[in-house]
Amino acid sequence: MTETSTEQIALEVLSAQAPGAFLVRGSTTQAECLALSLRVPRDFAAHGIAHYLILRTPKGYKIKGFTKEFGSLAALVTHHSVMPELLPVPLRLPRAPPRPRADLEPLERLAPPPSPHPTPPAPPVRCANIL
Repeated sequence: MTETSTEQIALEVLSAQAPGAFLVRGSTTQAECLALSLRVPRDFAAHGIAHYLILRTPKGYKIKGFTKEFGSLAALVTHHSVMPELLPVPLRLPRAPPRPRADLEPLERLAPPPSPHPTPPAPPVRCANIL
């Protein structure tokens, strides 16, 4: 039995969506990293999906190759829904369902917010070393 990767699931889910639809998922190529899978116009990518590595930085998060850093994953997503920067299209935020959906994992579980209490710096995560 073969395991379906998060990238394959992203391709399947996003292929039926409009440009700007996206998923934040665990990276299949870089351990301890996240990936942004984005539905883009087919003239940008033949299969209509582009993937971007999300790096953990000392200040929070950034998309590999981009200069802006954000204090949280939610801030990164929100910013790129308004200002696409180097993305081919802005991220299209979904409308909130009338009630929470049990089948969706909360964004905070993928990247918990930093502790409000100062702690000694942790050793860098391997993902942050691939800038």
